[in-house]
Amino acid sequence: MKQKLLLITAGVACTVALAAALPALAQTDNSSNGSAAVTTTSAPAPTTPAPLTAAETKQLKRIITVADKEIDRRTASLTDLGTRLQGLTQLSPQAKSSLSSDVQTQLTALGQLKAKIDADTDLATAKTDRQTVISSYRIFALIIPKYRIVAAADRMDSITSILATIGLKVQTRVDGDKTAGADVTAALATLADLQAKLNDAKTQYSNALQGIAPLQPDNGDKTLMASNTAALKAARALLKTAQADLVAARKDVQTLITWLKTVKIPAASTGATTAPTATTPNTPTTPATPPVPTNSSNAPAGNTTGN
Repeated sequence: MKQKLLLITAGVACTVALAAALPALAQTDNSSNGSAAVTTTSAPAPTTPAPLTAAETKQLKRIITVADKEIDRRTASLTDLGTRLQGLTQLSPQAKSSLSSDVQTQLTALGQLKAKIDADTDLATAKTDRQTVISSYRIFALIIPKYRIVAAADRMDSITSILATIGLKVQTRVDGDKTAGADVTAALATLADLQAKLNDAKTQYSNALQGIAPLQPDNGDKTLMASNTAALKAARALLKTAQADLVAARKDVQTLITWLKTVKIPAASTGATTAPTATTPNTPTTPATPPVPTNSSNAPAGNTTGN
């Protein structure tokens, strides 16, 4: 009996010792490579979007069609603008290059957006992309109004050069008539006003160009959109002042031409009877005064609507 009790006690002791050793062994195995055991979990399988219903498929196609039409409309306008831009003769190469770069950047971005929209397969993405056409590509709100201002300024610069050339020819004739003894007081006053009007016109349209040169699409930024709108409005106001100056300058040229036709040269001291009038063949030939742009396609546009 006592021997059996000893065997049982020894068995319990061995069991306890073995149980105590197992955690230690497990700990030793887990840390044998110098790092703790890592529990890994598999990533959830990607969910496949539910297929569109017939009504949703029809709506998706309609969204894509509308977006494509808006992009095509902007692309056509930009392409035409780029062609007309090359015809501007007075615009500096730097300004022409800058505006051409703006046009090409917009054309490239629109082409990329159209490809993305055409590949859209869910309604939410298609709706967002369609809205991007309006919010991010401000073709009708900035690029085209900016071009119209540039084109109007270019036209005004051409007219200024023509009127200045006429003024120089008239000045030469007036100086000759003054030497001959004619009263040129009125002509000199008109010439001075002509030069002042041309100088102011050049200042106004040059300032208009400088004001819009740094403008960039707002891409949905309302603060930048407001700033662009204000700059375009200010530029149009400057062009309006320049246009008024050129209208007045053209009237001065007409007044000077009339004066040349009627000026009287006093009789020579040698006793000659009547000196030839300004209608004799020595009257300089002056080019026709150019019309001042008003509402032509290159004239500054009023407030534009749309994007």
